[in-house]
Amino acid sequence: MQVDALHRPLGPDAQQRGLRTLQWEQLLLDRAHVFVFLSLWQTEGHSNALNEAMGRGCVPVVTRQGFSADVVGGCGFVVADRDRLDAAVDWIAARWNAADWTAASNAAVDRIAENFTDLRVLETLRAIYSAALA
Repeated sequence: MQVDALHRPLGPDAQQRGLRTLQWEQLLLDRAHVFVFLSLWQTEGHSNALNEAMGRGCVPVVTRQGFSADVVGGCGFVVADRDRLDAAVDWIAARWNAADWTAASNAAVDRIAENFTDLRVLETLRAIYSAALA
Protein backbone atom coordinates (compact mmCIF):
# COMPACT_ATOMS: atom_id res chain seq x y z
CA MET A 1 0.00 0.00 0.00
CA GLN A 2 1.43 3.37 -0.96
CA VAL A 3 1.38 6.32 1.45
CA ASP A 4 -0.95 8.26 -0.90
CA ALA A 5 -3.59 5.56 -0.50
CA LEU A 6 -3.71 6.27 3.24
CA HIS A 7 -4.37 9.98 2.76
CA ARG A 8 -7.66 9.61 0.88
CA PRO A 9 -9.86 8.23 3.69
CA LEU A 10 -8.58 10.62 6.37
CA GLY A 11 -10.93 13.45 5.49
CA PRO A 12 -10.50 17.13 6.23
CA ASP A 13 -8.50 16.69 9.46
CA ALA A 14 -5.52 15.46 7.44
CA GLN A 15 -5.34 18.79 5.63
CA GLN A 16 -5.35 21.16 8.61
CA ARG A 17 -2.65 23.83 8.33
CA GLY A 18 -1.57 26.77 10.40
CA LEU A 19 -1.69 27.69 14.05
CA ARG A 20 -4.20 25.81 16.20
CA THR A 21 -5.12 26.19 19.85
CA LEU A 22 -4.05 23.68 22.47
CA GLN A 23 -7.71 22.76 22.99
CA TRP A 24 -8.12 22.03 19.26
CA GLU A 25 -5.01 19.84 19.25
CA GLN A 26 -6.14 17.94 22.33
CA LEU A 27 -9.62 17.38 20.88
CA LEU A 28 -8.13 16.09 17.63
CA LEU A 29 -5.72 13.76 19.44
CA ASP A 30 -8.45 12.53 21.78
CA ARG A 31 -10.56 11.59 18.72
CA ALA A 32 -7.63 9.81 17.05
CA HIS A 33 -6.58 6.21 17.61
CA VAL A 34 -3.23 6.20 15.85
CA PHE A 35 -0.52 8.80 15.25
CA VAL A 36 1.45 8.36 12.03
CA PHE A 37 4.81 10.18 12.07
CA LEU A 38 6.77 9.22 8.97
CA SER A 39 9.63 11.69 9.15
CA LEU A 40 12.56 11.56 6.76
CA TRP A 41 14.12 14.75 8.14
CA GLN A 42 17.83 14.00 8.55
CA THR A 43 18.18 16.10 11.70
CA GLU A 44 14.97 14.85 13.35
CA GLY A 45 15.45 14.83 17.09
CA HIS A 46 12.88 14.11 19.74
CA SER A 47 9.46 15.11 18.42
CA ASN A 48 7.16 16.94 20.81
CA ALA A 49 4.25 16.08 18.51
CA LEU A 50 4.98 12.37 19.06
CA ASN A 51 5.07 12.88 22.84
CA GLU A 52 1.80 14.82 22.80
CA ALA A 53 0.02 12.21 20.67
CA MET A 54 1.24 9.26 22.73
CA GLY A 55 0.40 11.13 25.94
CA ARG A 56 -3.19 11.46 24.69
CA GLY A 57 -3.41 7.72 23.97
CA CYS A 58 -2.60 7.61 20.26
CA VAL A 59 -0.73 4.47 19.27
CA PRO A 60 2.33 5.57 17.26
CA VAL A 61 3.50 4.44 13.82
CA VAL A 62 6.89 6.06 13.11
CA THR A 63 9.99 5.88 10.96
CA ARG A 64 13.37 5.17 12.52
CA GLN A 65 14.42 8.79 11.96
CA GLY A 66 15.89 10.67 14.91
CA PHE A 67 14.78 9.42 18.31
CA SER A 68 11.26 8.38 17.27
CA ALA A 69 11.88 4.64 17.58
CA ASP A 70 13.45 5.17 21.02
CA VAL A 71 10.48 7.24 22.18
CA VAL A 72 8.00 4.63 20.94
CA GLY A 73 9.85 1.68 22.47
CA GLY A 74 7.66 -1.41 22.27
CA CYS A 75 4.31 0.37 22.36
CA GLY A 76 3.93 1.21 18.67
CA PHE A 77 5.17 0.28 15.23
CA VAL A 78 8.43 1.36 13.58
CA VAL A 79 8.19 1.51 9.78
CA ALA A 80 11.21 0.31 7.82
CA ASP A 81 10.13 2.00 4.58
CA ARG A 82 7.72 4.93 4.77
CA ASP A 83 6.49 4.28 1.23
CA ARG A 84 5.50 0.68 2.03
CA LEU A 85 3.09 0.64 4.94
CA ASP A 86 1.65 -2.84 4.51
CA ALA A 87 3.33 -4.12 7.67
CA ALA A 88 2.05 -1.18 9.72
CA VAL A 89 -1.49 -1.64 8.42
CA ASP A 90 -1.31 -5.38 9.23
CA TRP A 91 0.04 -4.60 12.72
CA ILE A 92 -2.83 -2.17 13.39
CA ALA A 93 -5.43 -4.59 12.00
CA ALA A 94 -4.15 -7.41 14.22
CA ARG A 95 -4.68 -5.25 17.33
CA TRP A 96 -7.89 -3.52 16.34
CA ASN A 97 -10.11 -5.24 18.85
CA ALA A 98 -11.10 -3.34 21.97
CA ALA A 99 -8.83 -5.11 24.45
CA ASP A 100 -5.63 -5.07 22.38
CA TRP A 101 -6.07 -1.51 21.17
CA THR A 102 -6.89 -0.25 24.66
CA ALA A 103 -3.76 -1.97 25.96
CA ALA A 104 -1.66 -0.41 23.18
CA SER A 105 -3.15 3.03 23.88
CA ASN A 106 -2.52 2.68 27.62
CA ALA A 107 1.06 1.55 26.93
CA ALA A 108 1.68 4.72 24.89
CA VAL A 109 0.35 6.92 27.70
CA ASP A 110 2.39 5.01 30.30
CA ARG A 111 5.60 5.22 28.23
CA ILE A 112 5.34 9.01 28.06
CA ALA A 113 4.45 9.30 31.76
CA GLU A 114 7.36 7.06 32.81
CA ASN A 115 10.01 8.60 30.58
CA PHE A 116 9.18 11.97 29.06
CA THR A 117 7.10 14.16 31.36
CA ASP A 118 8.67 17.38 32.61
CA LEU A 119 9.07 15.97 36.14
CA ARG A 120 10.73 12.79 34.86
CA VAL A 121 13.14 14.71 32.63
CA LEU A 122 13.93 17.12 35.46
CA GLU A 123 14.87 14.17 37.72
CA THR A 124 17.18 12.83 35.01
CA LEU A 125 18.82 16.22 34.41
CA ARG A 126 19.36 16.78 38.14
CA ALA A 127 21.05 13.39 38.43
CA ILE A 128 23.30 14.09 35.43
CA TYR A 129 24.34 17.54 36.67
CA SER A 130 24.81 16.36 40.26
CA ALA A 131 27.14 13.61 39.05
CA ALA A 132 29.03 16.04 36.81
CA LEU A 133 29.51 18.57 39.61
CA ALA A 134 30.52 16.01 42.23
